[in-house]
Amino acid sequence: MTPQVQPVADVIAAAAEQVFAVVETVRSRSVRLYEQVVASSGRPCAEDISTLRPFIQDHLAAQTGVIVGLGLIVAPDLLADQPLRLEWWQSEPGQAAPVGLAVDLKQNSPGFYDYAGTEWFAVPHRSGRRHIMGPYVDVHGTGRYILTFTVPVMSGDVFVGVAGADVSAPAFERRLIAEFASDTGILVANPEGRVVLSNCPRWVQGDRFAAPATPTSVTATQLTDLPWRVWQDVAKPLTSEV
Repeated sequence: MTPQVQPVADVIAAAAEQVFAVVETVRSRSVRLYEQVVASSGRPCAEDISTLRPFIQDHLAAQTGVIVGLGLIVAPDLLADQPLRLEWWQSEPGQAAPVGLAVDLKQNSPGFYDYAGTEWFAVPHRSGRRHIMGPYVDVHGTGRYILTFTVPVMSGDVFVGVAGADVSAPAFERRLIAEFASDTGILVANPEGRVVLSNCPRWVQGDRFAAPATPTSVTATQLTDLPWRVWQDVAKPLTSEV
């Protein structure tokens, strides 16, 4: 990691870790609930999951605009009385309190929301590791342009589901680029090459970025335990496509 990139990488990593810290509170509370229910009455029900609601609402209400959604998405067929279940709440403009996300979980319905097949659910389930998806437009859920941070919720060997947070991609970018000098040419890309954030006028959030094929003055570093690479001195477009 080059000295020039190190401070920028630290700022970006710290911002991501702040989001994951909030997600971790939901994960740990969910594990505790699951284990209490199993110990006392066996297989959990939808009503048990509903007891997480005040906890999630309070934590979401305490956020300052970057985190716009928070909750638990339950593993399929975990519950005794409901094959699919989510306890997900989001901040809505003009609403004083968090609003529950309403999606169609009827498997035979044309509008069925198959969350188990989404990247933000399937990757943590398969890998056992935390994940960040996006930026993307959540056309089947919130309708916002977001980053979704998720972690697997495990009780021993039992996959309970995933805990996660939706982050406003524009707000996340604004907050971070305010930390950088205007001439540093900072760009962060995800594993698919999509721009997560940039303070370069020629690169906008969501553009596809390709690394230079030949050595240049551009410097880069892979963030530790995060799926992002930080590029610096990206003054001119190298490859850009939408």
